[in-house]
Amino acid sequence: MFLLHVAPEACLAPVLREWATGGYLTADLVRTDVSVRFDILACPLPSSSMDAIYCSHVLQDVVDDGRALSECFRVLKPGGWAILNVPVKTTETVEHPDSPGTRRSSTDTRIPEHLRTYGKDYARKLSVAGFEVHPTASQEVLERWEDCSCALNGPAAGTVFFVRKPRESQSV
Repeated sequence: MFLLHVAPEACLAPVLREWATGGYLTADLVRTDVSVRFDILACPLPSSSMDAIYCSHVLQDVVDDGRALSECFRVLKPGGWAILNVPVKTTETVEHPDSPGTRRSSTDTRIPEHLRTYGKDYARKLSVAGFEVHPTASQEVLERWEDCSCALNGPAAGTVFFVRKPRESQSV
């Protein structure tokens, strides 16, 4: 299995690297301690090149999350899987184009975060991008990763958004 880990968390990297028997690629927009630097809105990877993607707490910070999801869908092989987690804090997703919640440091060139607060409608957004959505309770995932917090623990963790690209799917 070849796995792409976007904005890699240090505590989770060893677990994913072990799973990725066919290769493990880390990526980020600004960090230099990754395999490749790129914007998730314009992923330089070939279509259908990844067996799996792990991307957690990134999409709320990108200008066009629909485009980012399309890029994840495009690079994922048919039948491949991804965990595309976001913090879900409301019923319906709310966009914040003019009033981001926090500012990044002066050396970080990314746009201010968070550009949206996701709601329970996030699963529908994943479906629109073409994914089969399999929401999983965070407690089920934590049984496997009990030594890693990675934004999956605590009462606010909620759902882990596990998705698959259909085997019959055409790349978008």
